[in-house]
Amino acid sequence: MVKSNKLFDGFSKLSLPNTAICIIGIIWLYSFLSIGKWEKQEVIQNDVISYYSYLPAAIIYNDLTFKFDQELTQDREIRIWTHEAPNGNRVQRMTMGLSFFYFPSFLLAHIYALLFDNPSGYSWPYEFMLSFGALVFATWALWYLSRVLLRYFSPIITSISIVAIALGTNLFYYVVVEGCMSHVYSFFLFSTFLFYFLAWNESPSAKRSVLLGLIFGLICLIRPSNALIIIVPVLFGVADVRSFVTRLTLAWNNKKYLLLATIMFAIVVSPQLIYWKLITGDWFYYSYNDESFFFLNPHIYEGLFSYRKGWLLYTPIMFFSLAGLLLLKSKLKNYLLPLSLFLAINIYVVFSWWCWWYGGSFGARALIETYAILAIPLAAFIGWILDNGRGIVLRGMLGLIMLGFIYLNLFQTQQYILSLLHWDSMNEKTYWAIFGRQTFPDNYGELIQSPDYQMALMGKEED
Repeated sequence: MVKSNKLFDGFSKLSLPNTAICIIGIIWLYSFLSIGKWEKQEVIQNDVISYYSYLPAAIIYNDLTFKFDQELTQDREIRIWTHEAPNGNRVQRMTMGLSFFYFPSFLLAHIYALLFDNPSGYSWPYEFMLSFGALVFATWALWYLSRVLLRYFSPIITSISIVAIALGTNLFYYVVVEGCMSHVYSFFLFSTFLFYFLAWNESPSAKRSVLLGLIFGLICLIRPSNALIIIVPVLFGVADVRSFVTRLTLAWNNKKYLLLATIMFAIVVSPQLIYWKLITGDWFYYSYNDESFFFLNPHIYEGLFSYRKGWLLYTPIMFFSLAGLLLLKSKLKNYLLPLSLFLAINIYVVFSWWCWWYGGSFGARALIETYAILAIPLAAFIGWILDNGRGIVLRGMLGLIMLGFIYLNLFQTQQYILSLLHWDSMNEKTYWAIFGRQTFPDNYGELIQSPDYQMALMGKEED
């Protein structure tokens, strides 16, 4: 992989990626303002109601039993997902990680609402600021990710990779439409975790150790299964027993820094443990009640290829990234084992969840945060095409295919916003009946096929 490209020699190393990020940010902002879900009060709903509820509960209503939602039905229904713990208390289903990220937006909205609006925690200023905050974090994530890629790739390869992820995947939808879901923030955390790990790996320090402990704590607090990201630093550079011993030696020689990171991790997750202890009487509590993983019955094929939510069907640009994994052995061998193992285990875990399609969603939303990791093999594949003299024909084909995938993603995003691409009931007939259309077929209601949630909850196959 070369670090320059003659066509872009006039640009500094950072100017082209920064320009790409600015353009992406403008596109995201324009789309965000055009859709305007906060105006319809459609931001704080579904899962977001529960993720967010810690803030109004603690700051406005002083009620961590979450009974205050019964008083908020005059304008619209606010249903916080709770259940009864063994001791009889009402306990929150979701962990509080996202509330830490929501807090700056909440604070600004609350000040405005106290002065000019209804300070209920659920009026339009809160909806707008929470959504806008997600856009800021998503753009910031691209900045961190670009700095990771620039370690190994030229500015043009880095910029193309950033554009492909920002516009060619379902990250786009979860920035501009449902930004308050967990995926934008987890994408940000994965990007920053990779950035600071690489810096720590080169030169361990107390500051970087604290930051890594903080970031990893937030990763786990938002989505505990994302703790699998730890595979990347643990196995970075490992190819055999000898290199694994070298890795262990590095960890031992920097044990004081690892201890510092562990202490920071414990500090970050402690508020959740304290909450569980106060409400349930236990330090550790499984808050998802009857929802669980079925590791003996994963739906990997369906999760990757099905018409309902297939990751590679609805985000085909990631085929390039998977192809790029094959190039890591010669180009970026430090990443080969950790990225391959992380991806394999993560896919297995994600699609072992009882609701492997993750309810109402566009594509396989549970994999969005992994795009921060998959950006490396994606850039490797793009670099292989651009930097190995494959000729203008092959470059042109790659460009056209990538542009086609980006267009398909944006078009299907629009279909999903219209509910033409159904949130949970797609199948082969429906997919091809609406392909390339923005109007409903006359027999649309007969085409869709709703999942059997009850059978899935029991880990059984649908009829």
